[in-house]
Amino acid sequence: MNFSPASFGVPRRILVRAGLWFPFLVAALYAAGALLGFVDDTFQVTTTAFAVLFGFTGVFFAFGRVLDDEDELRDKVVFSGERALHGSLYMLTAAVIEFGFQHGEKFLTTHIVDRTMLNAARMLGNGLVFLFFIVALSEGHRAMRTMYGILEARRDRLRDDVK
Repeated sequence: MNFSPASFGVPRRILVRAGLWFPFLVAALYAAGALLGFVDDTFQVTTTAFAVLFGFTGVFFAFGRVLDDEDELRDKVVFSGERALHGSLYMLTAAVIEFGFQHGEKFLTTHIVDRTMLNAARMLGNGLVFLFFIVALSEGHRAMRTMYGILEARRDRLRDDVK
């Protein structure tokens, strides 16, 4: 039995694009929800996203090591690894800021009576976490988009060789 996307009447290009953009959009909406105050604790999400991006970094760099040194493909794969590493570091920064503001808020509530200062600190923390999260997400998405392009080109080339 053939379980390819074409057998279900769905063009492969649509599936590839949906698989690339859907996780990015879900994460961006989650970040927007956190910024607007609908989500209280984003620490687990940022640390998990850091681990995922860091894992992609390792996979991309390992893939790049097995390719020839002067190969253009190797340059693209290593560049994807660098983007994923950059995104994971931004995600780690977002997690550290989130953690710091969570514990800093406890300090502010016990030592500062002014609610305006507490709300300003919350807004600053949410804004910084949102900024770093979106930049990290963008870098990770760009790395994945590059890898998707490489893998699709290789798949098409190998499929043409088999025919």
